[in-house]
Order: sequence, then structure tokens, then C-alpha cells
Amino acid sequence: MVQSDNRLVVAYITKQGGTKSLHLLLTTHRILELASRYQINLVVRYLPGRYNDTADGLSRFGRYRLVPLCRILVKGEP
Repeated sequence: MVQSDNRLVVAYITKQGGTKSLHLLLTTHRILELASRYQINLVVRYLPGRYNDTADGLSRFGRYRLVPLCRILVKGEP
């Protein structure tokens, strides 16, 4: 399950794209491509940050980042 406090991200993944952001569209397609390749069924839900303190807090500090392999998988670049 993917939970995000960003409604636009939830909408893009749920609707498999959108028109507001080319970067987000390309990232969404890459995520869906990886999910399909590895037979992962994505369930996406909006969760306000106030109900998910840990993830919300982690997303706001620079010391927590995606490991390089995750960046390569999602973005297709090192």
C-alpha cells in the first residue's frame, strides 16, 4: 500500500497520469512500469500528514533520502 499526504501524487498514480506536471507524469509511468514488471498491485490512499507523523516528519528532513538503488529504479538514473 502506498500512502501519501500529497493529493496530486495519489491522483497521478491512481489515474495513471495527469496533465499538471510532465516530471510527475514520467515518474508515475516509471513507478507503474516497475510495479507491472514485478507484479506488484499498488493500492494508493491519501493520508493527511497529521495522521502519519513519522512519514511526514521523515519527508521534511534532508538526512533521510532514497538509497541510490531506489533512485535508479524510479528515475532510471544514478
